[in-house]
Amino acid sequence: MAGVVETVERMATALLVVPVAVAGAHLLIGGQTGAGAALLAIAALMVGISEYVKRPSDVPASAAQRVVGWVAKPPEEDD
Repeated sequence: MAGVVETVERMATALLVVPVAVAGAHLLIGGQTGAGAALLAIAALMVGISEYVKRPSDVPASAAQRVVGWVAKPPEEDD
C-alpha cells in the first residue's frame, strides 16, 4: 500500500513541478535568463522538498524503524 501512496505523491509533485520547469525552460530559451533560471531553481527546490523533507506524520514511523533496527539486529553467522 505504501508504494501506491508514494506513487500518487510523486505524480502530484510532477503535476505541480512540470509547468514551472517548462515555463522556466521557455523563458531561458527566449533569452530571459534570470527569470528562466529562477523558475528552474524553484522547480528543483519543489522536487527536493517533496523528496527529502519529512511530514509530521512520517516522524513516528521513521523513529520506529530506527528503534527496531537498533534493537533487533540480525544474528551474526558463525563460519
